[in-house]
Amino acid sequence: MKNERETLRIIEALPEPRHLFIIPGWIDPVILDRLIDRGYLTCTHYQRDDNGVIHLAMGLQLTPKGSRLIRPQAAWKQIAWKGSLAGASFAVLSVLILYLG
Repeated sequence: MKNERETLRIIEALPEPRHLFIIPGWIDPVILDRLIDRGYLTCTHYQRDDNGVIHLAMGLQLTPKGSRLIRPQAAWKQIAWKGSLAGASFAVLSVLILYLG
């Protein structure tokens, strides 16, 4: 998964339109094919050689699924911390209402 993330980050950094007329050495064609098949990446056109390996890709775009893979949307530690504070404040407020009310 790490190689897939790095490949997506590099593709995202390419200038638009993202065309790869020759697949460079930093992309493994098998990983590129897997990213397209799994819906992390789309392309307008690609060509394969006689062995079925991609050797040209044009119009590469990250899908929302691909963007989520390289940039997780939430910091889980921060969410857990806020959730525990909310739970503690709810418990304190409930105790206060129970005994003062």
